[in-house]
Amino acid sequence: TWLELTWVRQQSDVVWAAGAGSNQYELTGEASDPAPGVRTVIAIDRTGNNAPATVDATAYRYRCVLSKVNG
Repeated sequence: TWLELTWVRQQSDVVWAAGAGSNQYELTGEASDPAPGVRTVIAIDRTGNNAPATVDATAYRYRCVLSKVNG
């Protein structure tokens, strides 16, 4: 979610978006435009800027965030 990714981006020990320079976005699992046929999701960069990402946004990374379950 946007909230989880916002927390992750504030962690100094996390490599963000493969560590490849500025203007690097990671995708959330949330739609910025849920209209049928649009398929635009929210992407954020390390500083918290939002950007809409369409299905052809191949430069954006996706991170799976899970809580610790065993210690």
